[in-house]
Amino acid sequence: MSRKAETAAGLAVLALLLTGCSAGPPPVRDRVDLGIPDRGWDPDRPDRTVGWCGETCIQMAMGFYGKEVSQVAINKAGRPAHPDLYENDIEKALESLSVAYVAWDRSNHDANACVAWIVEKLRRGYPLICGVKIYPDENPTWLVDHFVLAVGFSSQGLLVNTNTDGQERVPFAQLVSRHDGLSLRNHRDEYYIWAITGLR
Repeated sequence: MSRKAETAAGLAVLALLLTGCSAGPPPVRDRVDLGIPDRGWDPDRPDRTVGWCGETCIQMAMGFYGKEVSQVAINKAGRPAHPDLYENDIEKALESLSVAYVAWDRSNHDANACVAWIVEKLRRGYPLICGVKIYPDENPTWLVDHFVLAVGFSSQGLLVNTNTDGQERVPFAQLVSRHDGLSLRNHRDEYYIWAITGLR
């Protein structure tokens, strides 16, 4: 089999894994890396029993556009009812900090379409804050366990800044599954994704 044929076959297998029998995102043949380094949580956050993954993702995205803001200020901007930002606090923080964004339509429960949307936004040069589940699921009633920042992709998967374990490349098939690892899917198939398009 020629190298070209092997590549085409590999992409066909990837498409099948992503989509099953339904239509899904087109095979990824290109590569994007926005060059955003991973960051960790503020070690001086007031409550060290919780992580500041949402705060860190917003900080990394704003830094990409040239504005440095502390995680403490980002946390305050979200006005959370608890020590860290939850999925319902992210947009409050973004609005308060004058961050321009486009949110995934949560009424669309198609995981493959969501992955295709993320890839398209990365092609435009936008980092994305992604709410993910971590399987095996220790918190089955939660819609989001953790936030990561999507900073690139290749045919091998989505490149994310985990803010806990450095950068990780998550295979596209994993993102739409409930297998062990990071996944966009929760029990409601509601996807919490924000493409950060700039600063206002």
